[in-house]
Amino acid sequence: MEGNFTFLQPEARISAESTHLLAWNVPPKDLKQIPEHWLTYEEPEASLHYLLGLVYIMFTVAALTGNGLVLWVFGSAPSLRTPSNVFVVNLALCDFMMMLKAPIFIYNSFNRGFATGVLGCQIFAAMGSLSGIGAGMTNACIAYDRFNVITRPFHAKMTRLKAILIVLLVWGYTIPWTVLPLMELWGRFVPAGMTNACIAYDRFNVITRPFHAKMTRLKAIVIVLLVWGYTIPWTVLPLMELWGRFVPEGYLTSCSFDYLTDTFDNHLFVGAIFVCSYMIPMSMIIYFYSQIVSHVVNHEKTLREQARKMNVDSLRSNTTASNQTAEIRIAKAAITICFLFVASWTPYGVMALIGAFGDKRLLTPGVTMIPACCCKLVACIDPWIYAISHPKYRLELQRKLPWLAIHEKEISDSASVTSVATTEVTQNAEQVNTTTT
Repeated sequence: MEGNFTFLQPEARISAESTHLLAWNVPPKDLKQIPEHWLTYEEPEASLHYLLGLVYIMFTVAALTGNGLVLWVFGSAPSLRTPSNVFVVNLALCDFMMMLKAPIFIYNSFNRGFATGVLGCQIFAAMGSLSGIGAGMTNACIAYDRFNVITRPFHAKMTRLKAILIVLLVWGYTIPWTVLPLMELWGRFVPAGMTNACIAYDRFNVITRPFHAKMTRLKAIVIVLLVWGYTIPWTVLPLMELWGRFVPEGYLTSCSFDYLTDTFDNHLFVGAIFVCSYMIPMSMIIYFYSQIVSHVVNHEKTLREQARKMNVDSLRSNTTASNQTAEIRIAKAAITICFLFVASWTPYGVMALIGAFGDKRLLTPGVTMIPACCCKLVACIDPWIYAISHPKYRLELQRKLPWLAIHEKEISDSASVTSVATTEVTQNAEQVNTTTT
């Protein structure tokens, strides 16, 4: 009867034969690379693999096109070769690198599993670690620079040397968190952080201290190099299995740091990486942008009060207003990008903490694929935010690709001079107001 039943209803036989555990097609020698947590789940439907593969194809096209344009335009346009834009280029490089690894995931998805093996897993995780941490810290640097320019207009211009140093620091901070788990010396999880921190630093300086400690091109390059110096060790150590290791996760089509192994060493690594690669850059970003908002609010209040005392409508000229609008647009773009960093990497950070310290039963293969997709999505969105919000970038894009029909007005060269004068008047007014009161 059983044979007749399956003959009359072949879909029942197909269903019984096609039910596999998640690692059914993984070679025995590679099973040791997979945390035992995933080995207890059944393989997902093939359609889910194919759907994720198609989603990643779209992500890859959008990210490589958008970030490629940013790298091309910022690299070829003399007007955009400013110290502060070194951080923007570094962020685009991180996002570009983030999606260069996508073909590994796509290939795995259409082969329904761990098709690229241990080597593909190591490459995928190492590139994700480098680009993720580097992007986070670069955003923090940009926030710091914007903070200085806006709140300290006479003492905080980003120099080329300072920018280079900051980038070096970011990469120096990031690399160890990739190397340790790669060498399986310590842990396997890293969120984006240092590049976003650099962006916050940059916006902080530009908006709050525009005339103090001017950012030069050399300084910017040094900062970028430091970012990579901070980043690379955290990639090399796990890659070389010196501290932690990279392992498959979710549907076994992507790889990351090990946040599931129940050992003190691994728990320590997850806690350390969460603080150093997520909490530190995010704290920098929040601090710098909160200071920017506070400065802008207080500055506007002072201008209105002084204008009222002088019986005028405004202390700003048209060029000053235009220049300030451009700066605010850039700051808004940076804030949006940093918000996306927080929104995209927070789910992954929470997932890692649950895996290390919480109830692992909450982490099913399907659930863990959602934070992974969020991390990739931000790499697609970042360049398009700048395409919408960065005035000089839009101007250069308009010149190089006129068929895009971008309509951006030219920014007057005298705007910055007038803005300086207005800032001086405002600061003098604040001093006079303080003296009289």
